[in-house]
Amino acid sequence: MDKDELLKMVLWVFSYGSLVWNPGFNFDERIVGYNKDYRRAFNIACINHRGTLHPARTCTLEAKKGAICLSRGYGQMRRIHD
Repeated sequence: MDKDELLKMVLWVFSYGSLVWNPGFNFDERIVGYNKDYRRAFNIACINHRGTLHPARTCTLEAKKGAICLSRGYGQMRRIHD
């Protein structure tokens, strides 16, 4: 690939939990997107970032044939350093 082709490359991050409203990184583009054959599931107990030692359910993606998970996609252009 030449440099012009590399400049067009984009890394896409699919958000399904707190990244929807707080991505925590710089992005160049935000779109509505979906992930086929996956769904959101609150099926993991977690104490991280809760402010308490009591576990709470955490959102994960779970494979489910025929499911569609709507959410946001964040695109970040690949940066080239000469």
